[in-house]
Amino acid sequence: MDKVLVLDCWMRKGLSVIRALGREGLEVHCCSHKSISPARFSKYTKRFFIFPDPEIEPKKFKKMLVSLLKENRYSSLIPLEEPTIELILEFRDEIERYTKIALVDKIKFERAVDKWNSVRLAKKVGIPVPESYCPQNESEVNDAIKKIGFPLIIKPRKTSGGRGLKKINNRGEFDENYPSIVKRFGRPMIQEYIGEGPGVLVWLIVRDGKILADFSYERLRKYPMGSGPGTMWVSTDNKKIKKYSEDISKALDWHGIIIVEFKMDPKDNKPKFMEINPRLGGSTAHPLVCGVNFPYILYLLALNKKIIKPKYVVGRKTRWLAADIMHFVSNKKRWSMNPSFFTFLDKNTFYEEFDSTDMKGNIWIMFNYFLNFFDFEIWKKGVLRK
Repeated sequence: MDKVLVLDCWMRKGLSVIRALGREGLEVHCCSHKSISPARFSKYTKRFFIFPDPEIEPKKFKKMLVSLLKENRYSSLIPLEEPTIELILEFRDEIERYTKIALVDKIKFERAVDKWNSVRLAKKVGIPVPESYCPQNESEVNDAIKKIGFPLIIKPRKTSGGRGLKKINNRGEFDENYPSIVKRFGRPMIQEYIGEGPGVLVWLIVRDGKILADFSYERLRKYPMGSGPGTMWVSTDNKKIKKYSEDISKALDWHGIIIVEFKMDPKDNKPKFMEINPRLGGSTAHPLVCGVNFPYILYLLALNKKIIKPKYVVGRKTRWLAADIMHFVSNKKRWSMNPSFFTFLDKNTFYEEFDSTDMKGNIWIMFNYFLNFFDFEIWKKGVLRK
C-alpha cells in the first residue's frame, strides 16, 4: 500500500483531503502545527505528527520534514497551504530525493500567487478583468482613485481567502484603511468594484499543457459576506470560464493544481477574472462529492501514473454547515435566501463536514468547532480572514 504524507492538516480542508486519499486505499499520514485537528481523528488517518508552524519556524519545520521523509519513504507529499508550498519549493531538490511532489517550479508559482501579475497576465491573454492598478507612490494612488472612482477594492498582491481585502466607499475610508494595508501587506492593488455578483471558479489539474481534470462551480454564499470563502456551492459546466482558465494555465506553463476565480459582473453579465489559487482549495469536498477526486489525481500526477479525465454531476450542492450558519446570522436577507437555509433534507445537497464512511471524523470536526471558538488563530485566519 502506497503511503502519502499530507501537510497543513489543521483546518477542515485537511480532513477532506485525508478522506479523499483514504477512500482510494492509500495509507495516509498527516501533519499539523496544532495537536487538535479534525484530520487527526479521521478513520483514514494512519499516523499524525505535530510539526512546527512553517510560517513561524521554517528551519525547524524543514529539519523535521526531511527527517520524516527519510524514515518513511512516502510515495508522495501533498502540502495544502501557500507558505508551506513556497518553503518546500526553496529546498525542492532535497525533498525529491525521498518522495514525489506535483508542484510547478518556484518562479511560476510566485507569478501565480502575485495577484497583480496574474491580473496583467489574464488581460494579456484576452480574459476580461476589472480595471486595476498597483500604484507605487501617492501621485499614482490619486490617479488610480480618479480613474476608478468609488466604491473600489483594496486588494493585497499576495494573500489567500480574502485576507486584507477591503471594499472602500469614499476617500475618508480609503485614507483610514490604505496605510495599514500597505504596512501589513506591502503596496496593494486598487481595483474596480464590480458588485456582488456570484463567484464562479474553475479547478484544473494540468500536465504538460494537457488538462487532466476540470471542475467548475458557482459560489452561492460566503462568510464573511464581503470577502470571505464560500459556505455553499453548486457544480456547473461553464465552458467559457473553463476556456479562460485553460488559457491562463497555458500562459503560466502550469503543472499541478490551479484554481482560477472569476466574478460575474452585473453591469454586463460577463465573468471577470479575480485571482489564481495554486493549491487545493478549502472547498475540496465539493468536487469530491460531485465526482472529481482532486487530491487523488494530484497523487497520480506526482507519480506520473495514467489519469482518465473524470466526469462529474452538474447541479449538485455542497454546504460548509458551520460557516453557512454564520452567513445566515449575518445576512439581513436571511429569510429570502435562495436556496433557503432550511433545505436540510434536499437529496442533492451534501455537507462537507460529514462523511457516512468516517463517523470518527464527523464527531471530531464538530468537537473541533467547539474548541476553535476559543482559538485566536482560527478566528484570525479561518473566520475573520485577517
